[in-house]
Amino acid sequence: MSAPHGPLPSAEKLRVEKLGVLPILFPALGVIGLASAFAWGLAANHAQLAFSYLFAFAVGFTLCAGSLFWTLLHHALDADWSVLMRRILETVASCFPVILVLALPLLLLFPKELWHWMTANHAKCGKEDG
Repeated sequence: MSAPHGPLPSAEKLRVEKLGVLPILFPALGVIGLASAFAWGLAANHAQLAFSYLFAFAVGFTLCAGSLFWTLLHHALDADWSVLMRRILETVASCFPVILVLALPLLLLFPKELWHWMTANHAKCGKEDG
């Protein structure tokens, strides 16, 4: 009763050549937008840009880490009912390489604003946070 009674239709596949220049245009616009936001932030207030970028990075990392956790939980429980939801979670968790690249500005551009307590002479000078 639950078996198909006829031939299955062939699977649809995305044909990138039908999209034209869109696969190149949209990432390029994203890079241009990110670069212009960084330039504007660096010109206006360097510390505010650092803290805003840290918050945005924390939100993106939390979404990726949460999706990875739920994906691992669904695989550990071997739940058959969760295939559709698991595919969405796997897609969100697959953004971890992008998150790692987006972490580089935090480590390279903003060490004095964000990680001022990690200097070698911080304890020797007697500085306190706050």
